[in-house]
Amino acid sequence: MLFRSLVQFARLGMGDEVERELNLLGRALPAGAIPDADRPFWRGLTFAYLLVGQPVTAMRLQGRVLYDHAQGWPAGNLRRLWEVAYPRPFEADTTAAAAKFGFNVHHLTGLTREESLFNATIRSTAGALGLAQLMPATARGLAARAQVTIATDADLLVPKTNLLLAAAYLSQLSAHFNGNPILVTGAYNAGETAIARWRAQHAALPIDLWVERLEVFETRNYIKRVLSSMFAYHLLAGEKDFPRLDLK
Repeated sequence: MLFRSLVQFARLGMGDEVERELNLLGRALPAGAIPDADRPFWRGLTFAYLLVGQPVTAMRLQGRVLYDHAQGWPAGNLRRLWEVAYPRPFEADTTAAAAKFGFNVHHLTGLTREESLFNATIRSTAGALGLAQLMPATARGLAARAQVTIATDADLLVPKTNLLLAAAYLSQLSAHFNGNPILVTGAYNAGETAIARWRAQHAALPIDLWVERLEVFETRNYIKRVLSSMFAYHLLAGEKDFPRLDLK
């Protein structure tokens, strides 16, 4: 009965009611590991969210809590779980933005997944906005290159605008770091000056070991998460030009 009620609320677009009911039961959307006994409930709710057109909430459950897709490669029945964990809710705008600046579309998709969980209206406590969590000052500096107009900060909450700016920035970083996705990703998080300095300090280290030894946990973890998502999207796309990382 509870599950049926939750689905009905979701069908009616009453997302707040769904969360209220879960909270009353002590069942707020989990943020981490859950007891094995609770897994069937959350698996069922994951697909209920899919049925009612809430793929991002389903992604949060499968890709951040359940991890059922990680049992194996995306083939057979597992492929559907991978697709739930790695959706493409802004695929047209993401593809167009990446193509405009010649940037890897799967890298851009993976980055926005990790930055915002595809929440186009999210605002961080530091002031970063939108899908790719752009700081307003950075975005304004990229506006001419991206060929977009930023009248107010609210313009950064428009997916197409945000993605164009992010792709413009990433392509700029890519040119600076000779297309190395590890350094590009790190620079998006920590800034190109910091990444260049940290890499120069340990230039003799293979770059994968350099990442492991980064003292800033946020950047170290960020590089791993974004590139993991990038490779997952490549894998799901079934493309032959699977990216190779230069680890020198």
